[in-house]
Amino acid sequence: MNENNYPNIPVPQVEAVIKKEETERLLAGENDTVKEILVHFEFFGIISILYGLFYCFCLYKNYSGITMPLFTAGTFAYFISCMKKLGICLKKDAWFYIVSACLLSFSNFLTSSGVLIFFNYIGIIFLIFGFLIHHFYNDKKWHFGKQAVSMSSLFFGMIACLHYLPKGFSCYKKKKENVSGKDGKGKYIWLGILIAIPLLMVVCALLVSADAVFRSVFQNMFQGVVLPTNLIGIVFTVAVGILGSYGMLIWLSKKQLQEECTDKKTLEPLIAITFTSLLTVIYLIFSMIQILYLFMGNMELPSGYTYAGYAREGFFQLLFVCCINLGIVLVCAERFRDNILLKIILTVFSACTYIMIASSAMRMSLYVATYYLTFLRVLVLWTLAVLALLLTGILVSIYRESFPLFSYCMVVVTTCYLIFSLAKPDYFIAKYNLSKAISCYSQMPEDMADNLYEDGYLDENYLFYHLSLDAVPAMEEAGLFAQKGVLKVQDDKLKNYSARVKYETENMGLRSFNLSRYRAGKIAER
Repeated sequence: MNENNYPNIPVPQVEAVIKKEETERLLAGENDTVKEILVHFEFFGIISILYGLFYCFCLYKNYSGITMPLFTAGTFAYFISCMKKLGICLKKDAWFYIVSACLLSFSNFLTSSGVLIFFNYIGIIFLIFGFLIHHFYNDKKWHFGKQAVSMSSLFFGMIACLHYLPKGFSCYKKKKENVSGKDGKGKYIWLGILIAIPLLMVVCALLVSADAVFRSVFQNMFQGVVLPTNLIGIVFTVAVGILGSYGMLIWLSKKQLQEECTDKKTLEPLIAITFTSLLTVIYLIFSMIQILYLFMGNMELPSGYTYAGYAREGFFQLLFVCCINLGIVLVCAERFRDNILLKIILTVFSACTYIMIASSAMRMSLYVATYYLTFLRVLVLWTLAVLALLLTGILVSIYRESFPLFSYCMVVVTTCYLIFSLAKPDYFIAKYNLSKAISCYSQMPEDMADNLYEDGYLDENYLFYHLSLDAVPAMEEAGLFAQKGVLKVQDDKLKNYSARVKYETENMGLRSFNLSRYRAGKIAER
C-alpha cells in the first residue's frame, strides 16, 4: 500500500490512512482485550518495563533477602493495576492468594534453608498463577484436572506471547503518528533516557568516591552487583521480568482456555469396580495385619524379627502406596460414571488408605525415636498428614459433586505448607536431636561419656553440614558453642563450623539482608 493508490487525496491524509491500515493489520485477529493492551502501550508497556526493573532489583543474585516480600507484593500490585485498567474486578477470595504468597515470601526472608526457599518459590508461582487464572476465567465449575492443566498452559502460553511487546510498541507508535500526523515525542523521552544512563554512571562514581557515607549506603544497596561483570545477567533478568509479565498478560487476555467444563465422567464404572475391588481385598488383609501386629502388637512375628525392627521398616514404601491410592480415588471419582457400588468400594479403599497412612506415620515415629530427626523424616510426616486431609476432600467429592475439590486442595496444601515453612524445621530438628542426646548422655555410665558422638547418640556431621543456619540458635541454646554442658565438640570442628557461619553471613547487603543469616552471624560473633 502506498500513495499511488490514493491519487486524488493530499499526501498528509494518504499517510494517515496508510498508518491507520497498518495499525488495523497489526491488530487483526485479536479480541478487544488484547487490542486494548496493544494500543494502550503508554500504560501496559511502560508499567511492564518498570516491573522488569523492579523484578531485577529484587531478585538479581538475591533469592532470600528482605526484598522478597517486596517483590511478591509488587507483583500482585502490577497485575491488579493491569486488571483494573481492563475492567476486571477483584473477587472476594483474592485475599487468600495474596496473603498466602506474601507469607511464603516472608518465610524466605526468615530462613536460610535452601530446600525451603526452593519450595517457597514454587508455592509463590503457583499462587500467582492461580490468582490470575481465577480472575481472568470463570473457573467455579472447573474440575481438578482442568485447573491443573490451566496452570501449565499459562506458563507455556506466556512464552508463546513474548513477541507481543514489540508488537504493542509498533501499534502505539502508529496510533500516535496517526493522531498527531507526525512522529510523537516518545522517541525524545527514550533518547533522554539513553543520555542519562552514562551520565548517571559517571556522577554516581564521582559521588561514591567523594563521600564515605554515601559510598557505604550505595555499596550495601547493590551488594554483589559488579558492573560490567554482571551486565549481561542484569539485562537478562530485566528482560525476563518485562517480557514475562507482558506475555502473561497477553495470553490471559486472549482467553484461549474454554470456560465451559464438559462432563468427564464417561467411563464404564464396571472397569473401576473390578480393579478397585481386587486392590481393596489386598488392602483389607494388609490393614488387618497392621492393626494386629503394629498397632496392638500382640501377635507372633516372623522369625528373625523383633517388634522394634518390624515397626521401623517400610514407611517409605507405604508413603508411595498412599500417593498411588490418592491418585486412584481421584481418577475414579472424576472419570467414571456414578455408581453406588463403586462409591462403597472407594470408601472402603480410602479407609484402608487411612490405616496405611497411620501405619507409615507410626513406623516413622518409632524410627525417629531411635535414629533422631532429619529434614526428610519431618517432610515424610508432614506429607502423610497432608495426604490424609486431601483424601478426606476427595471422599467428600465422591458423595457431593458440587464440592470445590481443587479449591479445597489448594487451601489445605497452602495452609499446611505455610505452617511447615514458617516453623523453620531445621531449628526444631536440631533442638530435638540435641535435647535427646543430652537425655541419652545423662543416662550413660561415666566411662562412656567420651563416646557420645561415636556411638551414634548424635550425628555431628548432619548437625553441622546438612542443616541450614536456622539450626544455629538451637545449638546456642544447648550450650554447644560455649562448650558448656555435656555436648562438648572438638575445637577444630567448632572453629570450622563458626568459619562457615561467618562466611555465609558476612556479605549481606541491604537487598540481601536475611534474618536467619543475620541472627546466626551474631551468634557466631559471640
